[in-house]
Amino acid sequence: MQADWTRPDDEIARFLERHGRYGIPFNIVFGPEAPSGISLPEILTQTLVLDAFERASARSVARD
Repeated sequence: MQADWTRPDDEIARFLERHGRYGIPFNIVFGPEAPSGISLPEILTQTLVLDAFERASARSVARD
């Protein structure tokens, strides 16, 4: 999911607030094992993202 906050939007603001965030960028990973989502920090690394995918997935994510 991607939300464009170029123009303020109440629905996006409520989503951010529900997840304890009040601005962008905000990244969250959802999956079968993480239906409530795994919030990621503002500064991403490949390891953080792949770990979140792994935790949220019902199956193992392959890494190179």
